[in-house]
Amino acid sequence: MLLVLALSKPSLTRMRAVASTYVSALDRDQLGERIDFLFTDGKPGRMSREEMLMHVITHGIGHRGQVSAVMLLNAVPASKDGLTTYLHEAEASTRGRAAA
Repeated sequence: MLLVLALSKPSLTRMRAVASTYVSALDRDQLGERIDFLFTDGKPGRMSREEMLMHVITHGIGHRGQVSAVMLLNAVPASKDGLTTYLHEAEASTRGRAAA
């Protein structure tokens, strides 16, 4: 059985707004600031804020790929969740497309 968990549109919108506000307020020095942390295995790590933000973006992409593979293996139609599809549906008028 395939279990799909989804965030509601309001929570995604709020999360995007919070992230955008946070990132927009960072200057170049803050983005480059290195922060010490512990990996889940307890080993020490150090990354800049910029690297951490890139990790958050790419980490989610990996999970989306895994979910897509599970969907295909279970004969579930692939979702239309790609950036290109989103942009053309969300901004149809500016991308030479009729709104859906």
